[in-house]
Amino acid sequence: MGFDMTYQAVPASSVLLEVARTDVAVGSILFMAIRMFGDPKLELREASRRMPMEPDERTLWELVLELRRVRPDLRTLNLFLARDWDLLHFFLSAHRRDEPGTEADTLADMAILGEAIIAEHVLSGQDVPLRYTRPETVERIARMLQELPFESVWRHCPPVGESPDIYKHSGIEPTEEVRSFVEGLFKKLRAFYVSVAAHGDGVLVERS
Repeated sequence: MGFDMTYQAVPASSVLLEVARTDVAVGSILFMAIRMFGDPKLELREASRRMPMEPDERTLWELVLELRRVRPDLRTLNLFLARDWDLLHFFLSAHRRDEPGTEADTLADMAILGEAIIAEHVLSGQDVPLRYTRPETVERIARMLQELPFESVWRHCPPVGESPDIYKHSGIEPTEEVRSFVEGLFKKLRAFYVSVAAHGDGVLVERS
């Protein structure tokens, strides 16, 4: 068991988050929307079920279905960092390394963890609050990541024998294997935020 991090673009014009805030029943299952966005058979979900959907699930399904109809790209405009999110957070943010930080470090924190909780009742399957990052913040994050050379990220790799406490990762040392792995994560994160920013979308963040 462990915590994975998943990120999903959500159009700024969508009422999805507002419905989740005001309708406790829908908000309590908002985490299901992340799977719905990526479901290739979303349109068939109702027909394939033996039992009819509960009203809250139907509301969520209809909202996501309409968003997917208008914006088919939302099916793939997402990112799954699995259990590597804390590793990337360590390399990107001085705050995560327990050091004084700048605005760029705050943006890095939000890139990994999300900007703010949505509502007290909007939780993941493991009861961790879902978070949302506004489009204007997404744009700032994308700009920061585009301007950040990987060498500036990699220089925070700890020396041999001083591997820090990072979730689900041990033995982090300055090897080519580690460098290649961290660089791949960095490029995925950057590409995701640049793509989302280009659409003017916000980001739904789930840790579960």
